[in-house]
Amino acid sequence: MMSNDKQRPEITLADGNIKASIWKRESEKGSFYVTDFTKTYRDERGDYQNSRSFTGADLLKLSELSRQAYQQSRELYYRDRQSERGDKQRSRDYDRER
Repeated sequence: MMSNDKQRPEITLADGNIKASIWKRESEKGSFYVTDFTKTYRDERGDYQNSRSFTGADLLKLSELSRQAYQQSRELYYRDRQSERGDKQRSRDYDRER
């Protein structure tokens, strides 16, 4: 499905200038989730930029965001699987009624 709207992450977690964005992806086997980690900073001109490099001081924040992103991704994944099973059951119920 193509859209002119920019795709947005399902969930964004942040700790200061470190951010974890959880994105939904689709495949022939169903949906799954991926996480991007970024660090926001201001360049010499004062413009905001994103980096995927982290200092030693960032690693504890990155570790905690990783743990949270893992839990959130699992919850989203299992929510999708429950919804898919419910859709299949509703379809079978509909076919039996016909």
